[in-house]
Amino acid sequence: MTDELQGMKLIITIIDRDKGEKVEEILSKCGVYYQLIMLGEGTAEQEILHLLGLSSLEKDVVLSFVEEDNVEEALNQLQGKLELNKQGKGIACVVDLDCIGGSKALQILLGREC
Repeated sequence: MTDELQGMKLIITIIDRDKGEKVEEILSKCGVYYQLIMLGEGTAEQEILHLLGLSSLEKDVVLSFVEEDNVEEALNQLQGKLELNKQGKGIACVVDLDCIGGSKALQILLGREC
């Protein structure tokens, strides 16, 4: 495992549908070079949604590959601009990455090669 890889994290952001591009825009200004938006759909019943303060089952799930040094700033920007600290606005979490298959894949995720 390389030192560069040890510093890679994955930020997973779940937000209302059609706001994934806003997440990408915010994080690209924080040095995040590779992001993927997927469509998500929950399975909770309306009663549960109401109890949790959620409005819709349709969400965007954004996977963002971030260097460790940029994680804190990225999360602060997301929270500030998308109000993730408020109920029903979305959620973001960070996952450590232990391995990536191939040096070319790593270079792409770090934004050093197209």
